[in-house]
Amino acid sequence: MSLDSLLDSFIEIPSVPRSNLLREPLQSNKNRVSSLGSPGSLKISSLLENAIFTAVGDLPITTDEIETVLDTDDIEAWNNGKTSTKSLVREAIFALAHSEIDQGNIPEYFTKIGICGHCGPVWLWFQGGVSGCPWCRNRAADKPIPRPHPMRCRDCLNFERIDHPHLGHCKKGEPEAPAGLWDDDHHGCSRWLSINRSNGN
Repeated sequence: MSLDSLLDSFIEIPSVPRSNLLREPLQSNKNRVSSLGSPGSLKISSLLENAIFTAVGDLPITTDEIETVLDTDDIEAWNNGKTSTKSLVREAIFALAHSEIDQGNIPEYFTKIGICGHCGPVWLWFQGGVSGCPWCRNRAADKPIPRPHPMRCRDCLNFERIDHPHLGHCKKGEPEAPAGLWDDDHHGCSRWLSINRSNGN
């Protein structure tokens, strides 16, 4: 799945209430001076700033955090009508979360449980079902996906049964008893993959 089609799957996401938890702003890996008026900073118009504020709505992320990952190409594309504000915000959220997700960590503002058609239950910044999510990259790269609640072994693609009606082993080498894993056991396992994904990818 391309990044564009992944991001397109977020178009109709409803807004969710902001988290009441205090947190430090997320850090960007792009070089940008924090003050818009300072030398070398990006020129973000008040029109774009207001558009970002409106698009962010009640999402648990600030407009300042969105702006930290915008570059001149993003701003020019928006000014020329080649990208929508929603696309700009979705891409920024994904960029802010990418390094944490890549390491199998949950980004601070991923406080809701979503259901991905490929990955199953995952941490996201909104509730609801989607056909693709930021964790899909981890699944495709065989990297961990932290789960919002313990998952049952028998529902996992990596559970391999032995000659016993309820026992098996984890193909990914997750810790288990000498006899193996009981199929109805629930684990907080980051290697769990649903056997019932929406398609075989």
